[in-house]
Amino acid sequence: MSLKRANAWSVFSLVFACALAANSGRSAENGAYKIGERLTYNVSFAHIPVAAHAELIVAERRSFGGRDGIELRAHLETVDVVNAALLALDDEFVSRIDPLSGTPFYFARTKRSPMTEQMADAPMTRLFGTSAGAFDPLAALYHLRTLALAPGIRHRLRVLYGTELLEIEAQTRGTERINTNIGAFNALVTQIRVRNNPRLDERRVQIYFSDDPRHLPLLITVHHPAGEIRAEIASFEETQPPTPTKEAAATRPRPTPPAAEPLPPDLPFGANEQLNFRLLLGQTNQTIGQISLQVRPRARYFGRDGLLLTLAARTTAEGARLFSLNDRINTYVDPLTLLPFRIELQMREGRWALDRTITVDQDRGAAVRDDGQRVEIPVGTHDLLSVIYALRSFDLTPPKRNAVSVLAISRPRTLYVNSLQKTVIELGGQRIRAIELALNTDDPESNKYQLRLWVSDDRRRLPLRLLATTPFGPVRAELEIIPLVQQ
Repeated sequence: MSLKRANAWSVFSLVFACALAANSGRSAENGAYKIGERLTYNVSFAHIPVAAHAELIVAERRSFGGRDGIELRAHLETVDVVNAALLALDDEFVSRIDPLSGTPFYFARTKRSPMTEQMADAPMTRLFGTSAGAFDPLAALYHLRTLALAPGIRHRLRVLYGTELLEIEAQTRGTERINTNIGAFNALVTQIRVRNNPRLDERRVQIYFSDDPRHLPLLITVHHPAGEIRAEIASFEETQPPTPTKEAAATRPRPTPPAAEPLPPDLPFGANEQLNFRLLLGQTNQTIGQISLQVRPRARYFGRDGLLLTLAARTTAEGARLFSLNDRINTYVDPLTLLPFRIELQMREGRWALDRTITVDQDRGAAVRDDGQRVEIPVGTHDLLSVIYALRSFDLTPPKRNAVSVLAISRPRTLYVNSLQKTVIELGGQRIRAIELALNTDDPESNKYQLRLWVSDDRRRLPLRLLATTPFGPVRAELEIIPLVQQ
């Protein structure tokens, strides 16, 4: 493992906590520490779209050894390729703070490893006694949210990171409109400086806080020589804790953070699955672009239980000479039916551009665009992304033929999935059993692109290769990385 890359993640674990601190910290008396608040984040690193997941929880308020306090928790875990090849990180953080001042009186970090028992660092309680007014990273995260974040204002605080006392300065530089997994927000762009540590200061950290009383940390960016680190908010939940009796409060056990519900066992994929593809032109192995598909964890999105499916596709500098492509699709689907209830499109193809959000009412057979236009659709209509996951659940035994309604940007079309034959293909130096599928639609030119898809002949039905005929010649997308968890 590269020491620089490992250092990038240790730096990020600190910066992530300090950054989040910049947004949550009014005293418990005015409701800033909302018991039951849970924020989750997806973290990308350089070209790896899903490198880690993070979670923040305001767990409870009770007496700790005779002292009234609020317990904050955080979890940071690397996943998939990063976890296997770069840095295995699975850390829990606990901070207990004074409800009035927000300063901590207890902080502990627990490191977990699949190879060893969990290891807990010694609590930093003694250090707080000798560093009055200092915060641990997690407590700092919630304290900063209490502060005014108007453009031009600067705030300074001291943060204990291990045994090092950091001088942190946060300055809001302006506002920006951003789209997130939980909606579109006006964001306050705040820069974090570390005045007494040049190594951390050169990371040029920026945090985007929602411009509202909650100051939700929506996005965090960290510069690193190996690539940018981005933590984007994935979900936001507030659960109302029960009101305990005095007797129950005295003996109440520590609650566990709410866990995400599991996916149905019959789905051929799991949460956090990541599939990366290379776009290749003709019969050469020249890469002209990349496509990444991801399944984000099950959570509540826009008030509904759901899964978030994401697609990112772009051409390389070489590929852009033929055709410039930079597309992003976020599709929120029902975890049981995989039918979409919200679609977010950000598409850049040559000179054509589209930014659109579509709300889908499957019960009434309607898709409503953000400009108010309503499109009638058959009940059970998928979109361009959800259909990729849905067809993996189809019976694809040759010569089976399936048909499904798909919302193709602005109007529904019928997609026919014809199972042609079982075969063996060579991919990444391996011979893999596959099923060849022909894809066409009910358009007048139904087979214009001569689409062929090969999926693995096993329970997962992994998409292995897609072949299409374009004005530039044959283009194929080939699976580059089979998810390590599945392997």
